[in-house]
Amino acid sequence: RPSLAPDGLGGFHLVWMQGENLIYSILVRDFSYPILGDKLTRIQVTRGNRQDGPVLATSGSHVYVFWSILRLTGLEAGTAITEYLVFLEGQSTQARRGLVTAYPASDKLFSPYQGSLSLSRIVSPPREDYLSTNYIYDPRTSLGHDGTLVVAVAANQVIRLDQHVQILVGIFEGGEYQGYTIGTRTTEISGDPLIVMDGQGHLHLIWQEGSSGNRIFYATTAPEPRERLDQLSLGDVPNLFLSGGLEAITGMLLFPFAFPWMVVGLVIMIILRLTRNDENVTQPLSKILLIMAILSFQVSKLLFLPDLLVYIPFSAWLDLSEGAGQIMRIMVPITIFGLGILVAELRRRRNPAPPSSLGYFITVILVDTLLTLSVYGVIFLGEY
Repeated sequence: RPSLAPDGLGGFHLVWMQGENLIYSILVRDFSYPILGDKLTRIQVTRGNRQDGPVLATSGSHVYVFWSILRLTGLEAGTAITEYLVFLEGQSTQARRGLVTAYPASDKLFSPYQGSLSLSRIVSPPREDYLSTNYIYDPRTSLGHDGTLVVAVAANQVIRLDQHVQILVGIFEGGEYQGYTIGTRTTEISGDPLIVMDGQGHLHLIWQEGSSGNRIFYATTAPEPRERLDQLSLGDVPNLFLSGGLEAITGMLLFPFAFPWMVVGLVIMIILRLTRNDENVTQPLSKILLIMAILSFQVSKLLFLPDLLVYIPFSAWLDLSEGAGQIMRIMVPITIFGLGILVAELRRRRNPAPPSSLGYFITVILVDTLLTLSVYGVIFLGEY
């Protein structure tokens, strides 16, 4: 179908398809019928595939045209690409063609953003030699602002090792693709986006959710509505306990995978026990070897599960601010270790005789391991 966009001078830009040719024209007050235009490019759609678009938009002195190709047959069935043309007004013969690209997994690739939008970070576009995610479809855009244009697309993203269709918002400035930000993070199908940019550079995104698309969701970068949307509601509490609680229990069931963390410390404690059957935690040598065993346990845990240093605790179930995330990343491991020591100390004080170093060590590592798996077990279950 044809697509229109104002040119800022009382006229309109117009694009439409004639067979495989993308045609462009400018409508002014005294235009005549039939409308004639110039060929911008050829969009070849093989039998069995489907084209979505074109979608026309303007920002500053640049004109943009977006379209998607959905592959429905062959080995690439179920994949899609989104392409664009960009040119300066009055210079359609010099149009540049490119791909809207995105990484398959974007969570850890954000970098600071310095443009006019109310964003703090974006993901830079993939390098030319990097394989983009295999599904980027259904481009939707709005009027540009201060030379900046945004386009929302439905794209595959890897969430916990599985691919899910999410909404990404691509950013163009001065005719160049700057990168994108992630508009959604769900495990259901997200599609049919509607993106609007207001005069302050705030983004407003609406999309449909679910296989039938019967639920509508809204996200924004505007401060006041975003603050309201980010607040926890009563409906969030049972979801948190159900998803978080079940996955915490599942994490604990992965206890056999944690045995390698304990091997070195157990060997030290068992050798001590075999050579000195009457030893206990009050003896100087036992204290030194006990500290060495606990340290070896912590080091082994980091060696076998290095993502402990990267994953923000509870971020699998809660959206945490960057500041809160940094605090949690430091405090949660310290708290888990402290609880292990606390339980071992309570057990020692309740017994009339000092416990052996082996018993003390087992108490510490059991508590530490179970709590670690309950919080960090999601690392085994998927990527974050």
